[in-house]
Amino acid sequence: MKYAALFVALLLLFGAGVWYLQQPPSGPLEPVWDKTACAACAMHVGEPAFAAQWHAQDGLVHWFDDPGCLMLYWRDSGDSPRGVWFRHYREERWIASADAAFVKVDHSPMGFDIAAVDATETSDLDLAAARRWAEERF
Repeated sequence: MKYAALFVALLLLFGAGVWYLQQPPSGPLEPVWDKTACAACAMHVGEPAFAAQWHAQDGLVHWFDDPGCLMLYWRDSGDSPRGVWFRHYREERWIASADAAFVKVDHSPMGFDIAAVDATETSDLDLAAARRWAEERF
């Protein structure tokens, strides 16, 4: 009887662990820098200042090496994401798409030449304008 109770407790603990691990992420994650491939162009995500991530409805995370790659994926996939985050251009942190704006830069990994900053900072493009910018360039 004592072993049966222990077995049931372990089984419940295991089940709770499996359930927890199957939950989609609730916020931005970190890629394996220089090893994770961009979902759009297959280049490695290696320049943090330009990284972006798309969380699909099923919990799958798609990584991008350039904000423009994510913008084109957004257009072409026809999907609605659970969440989208951009890496801040000058700081080591992620910005939710609703809080992001974009500055034009001289170079980005795939030549879209934009980078994310907080919407409260001086910027060149809001999210909608950045999406149009990316679509017009490629």
